[in-house]
Amino acid sequence: MVEIVPFRGYRFNPDKIDDFSKVIAPPYDVIDSELQQKLHARSQFNISKITKGVKREDDSDSENEYTRASVLFNQWIEEKVLLQDEQPAIYVLAQEFTIGTGERQRHLIRAGFIALLKLEEFCTGGSSTGCVGVHQHEETLPKDILDRLSLCKTTLTNFGQIFTIFPDHERKTEALLNQVMANEPVAMARDDEGVTHKLWLMQAEGQVTELQQLLSNKSVIIADGHHRYKTALKLHEEHSNPQDPVAESSKYRMMTFVNMMNEGLVILPTHRLIQKVENFDASKLLADLENNFTIEKFTIAGEDDAATRLAMFAGLKAAFDEGRHAFGLYCKTGEYYLVTLKDIGAMDKVQNKSTAWRKLDVSILHQLILEDLLGIDKAKLASGSITGGAYVEYIKDIGDAVQKAIEKVNDAGYQAIFFMNPTRAQEVEAVATNHETMPQKSTFFYPKIYTGYVMNKL
Repeated sequence: MVEIVPFRGYRFNPDKIDDFSKVIAPPYDVIDSELQQKLHARSQFNISKITKGVKREDDSDSENEYTRASVLFNQWIEEKVLLQDEQPAIYVLAQEFTIGTGERQRHLIRAGFIALLKLEEFCTGGSSTGCVGVHQHEETLPKDILDRLSLCKTTLTNFGQIFTIFPDHERKTEALLNQVMANEPVAMARDDEGVTHKLWLMQAEGQVTELQQLLSNKSVIIADGHHRYKTALKLHEEHSNPQDPVAESSKYRMMTFVNMMNEGLVILPTHRLIQKVENFDASKLLADLENNFTIEKFTIAGEDDAATRLAMFAGLKAAFDEGRHAFGLYCKTGEYYLVTLKDIGAMDKVQNKSTAWRKLDVSILHQLILEDLLGIDKAKLASGSITGGAYVEYIKDIGDAVQKAIEKVNDAGYQAIFFMNPTRAQEVEAVATNHETMPQKSTFFYPKIYTGYVMNKL
C-alpha cells in the first residue's frame, strides 16, 4: 500500500528573495564544475550551495562540503531566508516547456505534486506477486549513494526531489490538481532551458484525503532519483531506534509524483559516449557488429557534418516508429552509421530476464555491443560515478550536448558514441512492475525536477 502525507515544508521567503529563478537548481548529479560556479554566482542563496558544495583540499571528517552545507542551511533558517509553512500541505508543481522545432514543436505542461511517501523496500519477486508499492526501474551506482548519504546524515533534510510516476488512466488525480492550479501560484521561476516552474499549496483537508485515497492502491515507479531513494532507506536504517529523535520522520521521504498518463510526461534518449576501451579498433567493431546487426553508412561530405548527422537521426527515428531496435554510431571514421538488430533472438542467451527486458534497446546495446564486443561489463560500468572517468559517459539529448560529445570523439580522445532512441513509458512500467531493473541511465525524463521548491527537515 502506498501512503502519502502532507508536510510543513521549508520554502524560500519571498521577502528575502526577489527572483525565485535565482535560487533553484538542477539535481546535483547534472551539475558539473562549470554549472556549479554559475549557480553559486547567481545568488548567495542558490540551493546548489548546499546540494553541490565546493570541495577543498583541506577537507576532513569534521570539516567538509557536507558539514558546511549543514551550517549554511541552519543559517538560512535563522536569518529567515527559509520559512517553514505553518500548516501541512501537498505541494502542486507544474512545469511548462517546449520540445521540438518547426512544425514538430510542442508546448507542454507536466503537472504533479510533492508529498512525503512512507518508505518501503522495493517490490520484488516477479510479476505474479501483484505487489502494490514502490518499484525501481534502473540500476544504481554505490559511489553516488554514499555521496547523498553523507549530505543527508549531516543536514537531516530532504533537498532534492525523487521523481516518481504512477498509473491513473482515469486521470482523477489530475482533476484534483487542476482545482488547485486554478489559483495563483505561490512561487514561479524560469530556468536556463526556458522551462517555467510553478508551485501551489494543496491544504484543503478534503482534497488531501482524496489524493491520499487515490494513491493508496497504485504502484509507484521511481523515474529519476534511485540513489536518493536508496539513500533514504539507508538513513532510516541508521535512525530506526525508537529512542532516536528522527526515528519517525526518517520513515518518510519527500517525492514528486506524476501520472503516467499526463500529456507532459516526456522521455528523451540518453546517448553513450565510450572511452578507455583497450586496443579499440573502429574497423573491427564494425566488422563484429555485422554478426547481429545490419549497418547503413552515412558518409560525411566536407567539414560540416550536420546534414549527414540529421540523415542518420532520421533513420534512427524511423526505426523507432517501426518498432525496430537500432542505434546510431560515430567513431571518427568519416561516417555515421545506423546499426539495426537483425533478430531479437540474439538476446535469448540472456538468462533470468523477461521478454520485456530483453526487448529494451538499452538492454540490447549493453549486452550485445558494450559487453560482448567492447568488454564493458557491469563491473566496468559500476566503476564510474558522478566524479567522472568512467568507461561510459551518459549524454542527455538536450541543447548542444550531442555536438559536444561528437567533439570529444574528434578532439579529446574518446573512442565512439552510440546514439539511442528513447525508452517508452510503457516499457518502463512493464519492466519495473515485473520487479526488474534496466541498465543505469536508461531513461531521461524531461524536464528535470529542480531542487529548491520546498525542503523537508526531519
